[in-house]
Amino acid sequence: MYFTIEGYKSIGRYDPAADAIDRTMGIGEDGTHLLVLDRNTMFMPNTRSNTVTIVDNVEAGPATARTVDIPVPGETPEGIDLSPDGREIWTATRGDGGVSVIDVRTREVVQTWAWA
Repeated sequence: MYFTIEGYKSIGRYDPAADAIDRTMGIGEDGTHLLVLDRNTMFMPNTRSNTVTIVDNVEAGPATARTVDIPVPGETPEGIDLSPDGREIWTATRGDGGVSVIDVRTREVVQTWAWA
């Protein structure tokens, strides 16, 4: 079970069978909050950095996982979801009521709506 450690710019993994946290990994972005896990890739918005982080190979652990930080337009990305086909990440920005769509393959914002 994965979780964010918002105040420490990190994520962690809890092993219920061992009743222990068996790993943590620094993300380096401020306000890591919420997450979506798709197989071996994790996505999370970072509220105070105005970014979305993608962690590839997350199951292998911190030594081999790779992170990519994607700046998003708007203010305070918080909500996040993966499209049903796994091709897009959608993130909502709380500060301006916007939504940004990130192409998972290219790792770029491909569309944004704002309703400030």
